[in-house]
Amino acid sequence: MLLAELVAKVKALAAAGLGTLGSNDLFLKVAGLEFLFCNDSDVHISFAQHQPDIEHFFQRWKQLGFEPAEWLHREQHGPGEKVR
Repeated sequence: MLLAELVAKVKALAAAGLGTLGSNDLFLKVAGLEFLFCNDSDVHISFAQHQPDIEHFFQRWKQLGFEPAEWLHREQHGPGEKVR
């Protein structure tokens, strides 16, 4: 799916009353990564194996003044252990 198609889909879902970014959770899976645009305007990325793209996001968000964190999940619920 192209980015423009994704944006159009998200807008269509919002117009249909099915949720809005920043107010409701949106899950997006891409190439082994799962992005959660969560209801409190955070972005979470989950993955089974660490990938080079993760470091790009981490460093980019730091450069933009955000405070990214990396957590190791050892169980189904809860944040797990903070890596950095």
